[in-house]
Amino acid sequence: MRLDWDEIVRTPLLSPRLAGTYVLDNSGNTKISAGIGVVYDATDLILIARPSAGERQDYFFNSAGQPTDLGGTVTPAPSPVLSTFSVNHQNLDAPHFLNWSVALEKNLPASLFMKAEFMQRRGTDDFVYHTQQFAWRQLHSAKHA
Repeated sequence: MRLDWDEIVRTPLLSPRLAGTYVLDNSGNTKISAGIGVVYDATDLILIARPSAGERQDYFFNSAGQPTDLGGTVTPAPSPVLSTFSVNHQNLDAPHFLNWSVALEKNLPASLFMKAEFMQRRGTDDFVYHTQQFAWRQLHSAKHA
């Protein structure tokens, strides 16, 4: 069991972990091991600090160099798209991952050692910015559902 405190998310982070090993033969040359645990990544400060960086203007062009809007429609002149970043600190959850693995290890003749291992990592609550176009699509699809 591991307990951490994340100053950005402002919450205690409990990380349970369990692992075990079993020797398959009397000589101790073959063993199987497995483990599972919840792991929290350190909060990426650039994502939290980005709102303090201000806003930016982006211009879009097609492959022929003609100005377009966000949808890709050609426009007579480039029109800026304003990008701003924001964070709702009250709704932040620490990014966490469920890691698990299983391995088979065997001592071979001539001082050789073999190991085969499978590991998997699945995460949730990772930090990401959504574009205004994404937010508009989400709102539009919710209204028409």
